[in-house]
Amino acid sequence: MGVYGVAGKSAADLDTLAYYRRMVDRSLCRGDHIYAAEYSWMAYAQAIKVVCSDGRIEGIASNDTIKMAQRVNEVAFSANVELGAQLRIGFHAARSLYWHVDEHDLNDSSVERAIIDVMDAIDLLQALFDGDRQ
Repeated sequence: MGVYGVAGKSAADLDTLAYYRRMVDRSLCRGDHIYAAEYSWMAYAQAIKVVCSDGRIEGIASNDTIKMAQRVNEVAFSANVELGAQLRIGFHAARSLYWHVDEHDLNDSSVERAIIDVMDAIDLLQALFDGDRQ
């Protein structure tokens, strides 16, 4: 069990997260960096929603993904500064990819680096907030 033990994850939520991650890879293989950026944001948002799904993180009273992510980052940072800093990097990378979908303001290598940061943050979220899957 992870550090915080979130038990409210549903198989459907985790399947959706896995789907978005697969779509990131497929989009990158096709050279479609816009869709890869969009799916990266969607995967990150889904991971945050999974972490917040059962209300164990106090202070989450919103369905706003940004606010939820900021609160998750605060909780992680207060527990472990290094891990919190790593999650914050992923959060900012996810936001930049979200904006990139509309603005087309990043080059392909920047998108690829940001996706790596986002996927690392998702992996860390899953490790920190891993719950029982029964």
